[in-house]
Amino acid sequence: MVAQVSPSTYEAKTQEIALEILKATQDKKRSFFGQLQDQMRWDDKLMDWAMASPGLRVQLFRFIDCLPAL
Repeated sequence: MVAQVSPSTYEAKTQEIALEILKATQDKKRSFFGQLQDQMRWDDKLMDWAMASPGLRVQLFRFIDCLPAL
């Protein structure tokens, strides 16, 4: 037998979880999510810099291609 739960109960719990996640992402100094967000920004900047230089881009892709063989 399946328990009947009203949709409003699911909605309330979903919003509660979403608010907890939002609060965790806004506290950058202590939260894992804040650290992950900072790391992603750094990675994006590094990737943009590497892709701006055609010579560096080619060498990076060559390195990535041969890395598993090493």
